Amino acid sequence: MGWLVGNKDVIAALSKVKSQVDSGMALPLQQLGAYALSNTDMEWQEKMVATYKKRRDIIAGKLRTLGLAFDIPKGSLYLWAKIPDSAKDSEAFSMQLLREKQVLLTPGTAFGGNGLRFVRVSICVNVDAIDEYL
Repeated sequence: MGWLVGNKDVIAALSKVKSQVDSGMALPLQQLGAYALSNTDMEWQEKMVATYKKRRDIIAGKLRTLGLAFDIPKGSLYLWAKIPDSAKDSEAFSMQLLREKQVLLTPGTAFGGNGLRFVRVSICVNVDAIDEYL
């Protein structure tokens, strides 16, 4: 189950691909999704949002020490960050960080040519040991 937002032409193209990939979601999964949408556990939701916010803020602080520049997203599981001007490109920057600190970032070029100077960083990771790496 999912939800997609974006450029209407891209969404239309993805819809065509999706229609050929599968024939729909199994009925029990549809029923579970409907139940979850109509029986919101606000206490759980508030705890989950707080957990993601804490992770985001910790990761953002560490990324800034690496010279990355970004705006804090208001609703995302990723940070889209500009790499330092001294870096060759997002792929070289990501590989250097992986070799030197064992930290993996996704080069922005994975999302197209406009990502040459950017990296994408997931906030869906355990940050308990982050100080060992950054």
